[in-house]
Amino acid sequence: MGKAVGMREYLVKLECGFYFHLLDIDEQLLYKMVGAAVATKIETLNIRYTNKNIFRKVCTALRYDNPEFFYWDAETSSITGNAIILKYRFDDVQEISDIKQRLRKIRRSIETPCLSEPEYSTEKCLEMMYRFLVDNVKYAYEELQKPECTKWIYDLEGCLIKKRAVCLGIAQAVQYICRRLGIMSILVTGKAELNGCKMDHAWNLVKIGDRFRHIDATCEICEMKEKYQYFLMRDNDIAGRNWRKDIYPPAQ
Repeated sequence: MGKAVGMREYLVKLECGFYFHLLDIDEQLLYKMVGAAVATKIETLNIRYTNKNIFRKVCTALRYDNPEFFYWDAETSSITGNAIILKYRFDDVQEISDIKQRLRKIRRSIETPCLSEPEYSTEKCLEMMYRFLVDNVKYAYEELQKPECTKWIYDLEGCLIKKRAVCLGIAQAVQYICRRLGIMSILVTGKAELNGCKMDHAWNLVKIGDRFRHIDATCEICEMKEKYQYFLMRDNDIAGRNWRKDIYPPAQ
């Protein structure tokens, strides 16, 4: 009974992000149902009239919009018949709660100066967040070399607690912090030429006033050259990148 009530409450207060609005009405309903189930750590969800492709699409949208779902294993969650089987990285609910508290504590250390100083501009708050990530997080090269790389390098826990992550984990940390600061942030996925190789990449678009700008903390962390060369860039400033310009807002 408790989990059912929790699901209903979450359905009402679910904050639907950028990727939610790219879905059609049926996909949006599935997004809300799966999101409510993940929020309350339900393992089986009975839903009719869906398929694996739609479920994968919805899982990706939920993951990109909701970095706080770090404990959910979206990749191994599946659909069989009318049953959705949701998998989680942690069995212990208390462990999830403890990690959430640690994440909030780290986020407070970044956000408190911004929220306590009214004169701090959006740019200043973004700069403080960016500096924290660049100074404290390392790219997870060693973890990627392991036969089965640990899943935390792709999420919030790896970036903010273990201080080692890849681009997706770093971009999700930006999402997590920006949401608390009241700054609109979109996790962007595309291709980037890094160290002479074309590869999948993730970074962020942030909104300042009525305009968007790109920030790519991962490249800043990896290159360790002149500071902040990947901070608040326009579309034309990004060389060797490809992304869906038909769905993401322009940064001009």
